[in-house]
Amino acid sequence: MGVCFIINHTLIKDGDVDMDPSSQTEFNPRKTDSAHSNFTWLRQIIFQPGQAFTGIVSEERKKNWLFPILVVSVLIICAALISTFLTTSTTTPATSVRTTQSAQTTRTVTTNRGTGQNQGGQVPGGFVGGMPPGGEFPAGAIPGFATGGTTTTNTNSSASSSSTNIWLSLIWPVASFIITWLLVGGLTSLFSLAFGGSSHSLMALNIAAWASIPIGVRNLMQIVYYLASGAAIQSPGLSGFVSNTSDNTLLLFSQFLLARVDIYLFWQIALLAIGVGIWGGLARKKAVVIAVVVILVVILLQSLVGLGVNLLGNVNINTNMLLRMR
Repeated sequence: MGVCFIINHTLIKDGDVDMDPSSQTEFNPRKTDSAHSNFTWLRQIIFQPGQAFTGIVSEERKKNWLFPILVVSVLIICAALISTFLTTSTTTPATSVRTTQSAQTTRTVTTNRGTGQNQGGQVPGGFVGGMPPGGEFPAGAIPGFATGGTTTTNTNSSASSSSTNIWLSLIWPVASFIITWLLVGGLTSLFSLAFGGSSHSLMALNIAAWASIPIGVRNLMQIVYYLASGAAIQSPGLSGFVSNTSDNTLLLFSQFLLARVDIYLFWQIALLAIGVGIWGGLARKKAVVIAVVVILVVILLQSLVGLGVNLLGNVNINTNMLLRMR
């Protein structure tokens, strides 16, 4: 009897366990990782990059690149907008002086042309007593005055050029950043496969996007500098060491190359190495080599593009804009 009671009691307990599946908890580590929001990853990518990339890699099929790309792009646009405003405002006084002088010259010539006399005065160019024979001044006789409405044409052309420069200053850095991100992602996937790691285009783009957070931090620091000093940065990175290029192609290329070398570049390399190591399960040395080679190839391509555009005289992009290309 005692043996039967023990067996029945055991069966009843086992049946309770089987009949109540809610009492069994299944542990799924991916649920914990997926609970991390993008803002949590943003904080972790700065202070705990290993933990952030572990969560990013666990969500293999998700497009986690969208949030960091938007954040960095917004910061780039804000920095470019403030820099363009500061650069434009510093050139406004000289333009205003030239416009005022041209307006005064035009008023003087119009008065003399209407009366035929200058009441013994002398107009610019040395003509005394009124208009010369024929009622027209020779070309170039009056400084700052040109014939046939050239002043209006030059003003409209200058305004159009200024508007074009503003739009290029806003679009160019963002387009450069997106192209750079795609290059870093593609090369990361390629080199990871070559070194025996994983190869997945979407995950490579996710890692490259989150590894570009230092670029956003760089632009945030530039915004703070712009607002504090009221001046634009003329020599980003280490480009100040090559200030006088003197039409030397090699020195100009060195200037574009050094403009991309700063502490944020090394931070980006470190994040990319951590992400590649966690994603591909690679040794630390291999991950570092992949990150260094990828970033080095990208900045060399950027410098070559900047040099080529700068050597084209008909492209309306200034050197300072090219130096900010990321």
